[in-house]
Amino acid sequence: MEGIDTLDEKQRRKLTFILRQFLDAISPTNFAFTNPQVIHETITTGGQNLVKGTEHLLRDIQEGEIQITDTKAFQVGKDLAITPGQVVYRNQLIELIQYAPTTPQVHATPILHIPPWVNKYYLLDLRPQNSLVKFLVDQGFTVFMISWKNPDVSMPI
Repeated sequence: MEGIDTLDEKQRRKLTFILRQFLDAISPTNFAFTNPQVIHETITTGGQNLVKGTEHLLRDIQEGEIQITDTKAFQVGKDLAITPGQVVYRNQLIELIQYAPTTPQVHATPILHIPPWVNKYYLLDLRPQNSLVKFLVDQGFTVFMISWKNPDVSMPI
């Protein structure tokens, strides 16, 4: 086999990338019984971490998606999306939500927030004490926020 020095720069970068992916894939930390942290947790919890992990895996398989957090831990209007607003425009990709100011005096210029597609609009409207939307409407601003729809197979590419 020829040496790596015969490869051009593009081939060398590609080979390096492939080797890193392979080494990362076979890393002992990727396997429960060779990962020291998993072994320690298994001993500490008497195996309950493995039971809980299996329950989460089965739930995710049944629901058809991987859940990073407990989706039942939040309630719309209580823990997220607490500021009253209304959808003023809707299409296949977005909903535009308008939040009215709560003050008698209203600023002439509204605020439009367009969150990244991977984030959800309600990250800026959680509990009253940390809601940017509530803060802005309480300062007399009209706020418009885009809520992205989750893409699915019905959407054109």
